[in-house]
Amino acid sequence: MANKRRNNDDKRERILKAATQVFAKHGFYKSKISVIAKLANVADGTIYLYFKNKDD
Repeated sequence: MANKRRNNDDKRERILKAATQVFAKHGFYKSKISVIAKLANVADGTIYLYFKNKDD
Protein backbone atom coordinates (compact mmCIF):
# COMPACT_ATOMS: atom_id res chain seq x y z
CA MET A 1 0.00 0.00 0.00
CA ALA A 2 2.81 2.43 0.85
CA ASN A 3 4.54 1.66 -2.46
CA LYS A 4 1.36 2.45 -4.40
CA ARG A 5 0.97 5.77 -2.59
CA ARG A 6 4.63 6.63 -3.22
CA ASN A 7 4.23 5.73 -6.90
CA ASN A 8 1.09 7.89 -7.15
CA ASP A 9 2.86 10.79 -5.42
CA ASP A 10 5.82 10.34 -7.78
CA LYS A 11 3.57 10.44 -10.86
CA ARG A 12 1.79 13.53 -9.60
CA GLU A 13 5.12 15.27 -8.97
CA ARG A 14 6.43 14.28 -12.41
CA ILE A 15 3.26 15.68 -14.00
CA LEU A 16 3.55 18.96 -12.08
CA LYS A 17 7.23 19.33 -12.95
CA ALA A 18 6.56 18.58 -16.63
CA ALA A 19 3.62 21.00 -16.71
CA THR A 20 5.76 23.75 -15.22
CA GLN A 21 8.40 23.22 -17.90
CA VAL A 22 5.90 23.05 -20.76
CA PHE A 23 3.96 26.11 -19.55
CA ALA A 24 7.20 28.08 -19.22
CA LYS A 25 8.29 27.15 -22.72
CA HIS A 26 5.00 27.39 -24.64
CA GLY A 27 2.70 29.44 -22.42
CA PHE A 28 -0.35 28.07 -20.69
CA TYR A 29 -2.82 28.34 -23.56
CA LYS A 30 -0.55 26.83 -26.20
CA SER A 31 0.54 23.92 -23.98
CA LYS A 32 -0.89 20.50 -24.73
CA ILE A 33 -1.69 17.77 -22.24
CA SER A 34 -0.06 15.24 -24.57
CA VAL A 35 3.28 17.10 -24.39
CA ILE A 36 3.08 17.27 -20.60
CA ALA A 37 2.27 13.56 -20.41
CA LYS A 38 5.15 12.63 -22.70
CA LEU A 39 7.63 14.69 -20.67
CA ALA A 40 6.28 13.19 -17.42
CA ASN A 41 6.54 9.70 -18.96
CA VAL A 42 2.86 8.89 -18.36
CA ALA A 43 -0.09 8.18 -20.65
CA ASP A 44 -2.25 11.16 -21.64
CA GLY A 45 -5.21 9.79 -19.71
CA THR A 46 -3.14 9.45 -16.55
CA ILE A 47 -3.08 13.24 -16.28
CA TYR A 48 -6.84 13.19 -15.76
CA LEU A 49 -6.57 10.75 -12.86
CA TYR A 50 -4.72 13.46 -10.93
CA PHE A 51 -6.21 16.66 -12.37
CA LYS A 52 -9.67 17.51 -13.79
CA ASN A 53 -8.28 19.63 -16.60
CA LYS A 54 -5.36 21.87 -17.56
CA ASP A 55 -6.62 24.67 -15.32
CA ASP A 56 -6.57 22.35 -12.33
